[in-house]
Amino acid sequence: MKKLLILGTVLYFSACTKEVIEVSESEPSNMCADTITVTFNNQVAEIMQRSCGKAGSAFSCHQVGSPLGDFNNYNVITVYVEDTSVFGFEGHIFTLQDMPPSYSDPSQILSDCDLQVLKTWLDNGAVKN
Repeated sequence: MKKLLILGTVLYFSACTKEVIEVSESEPSNMCADTITVTFNNQVAEIMQRSCGKAGSAFSCHQVGSPLGDFNNYNVITVYVEDTSVFGFEGHIFTLQDMPPSYSDPSQILSDCDLQVLKTWLDNGAVKN
């Protein structure tokens, strides 16, 4: 019986392995975009131009000269970013989820990557450069 107990203990401990999984903190977990350092000029402006202020598009509400605000202009968009109500920039995109509107051109709809970039930009203080 003692030999059986010793054999069982040896088998138990020899069967256990410790697997170490290394995760690099220098790379974002979602590789759809560089979301470590997001700035208006490097990532956000392109999203705004494509989804909100595309000149010549029938559904571009926030282009140059628009009474709704030119979202291609950092100084204009920050006014909406500073509005922390549900009707501000973040509220429309993440809470109400009504921007861009559902009737927009499909190419204007925000992708998951676009949303991740915008959220990171807002969380990091909506920096310009």
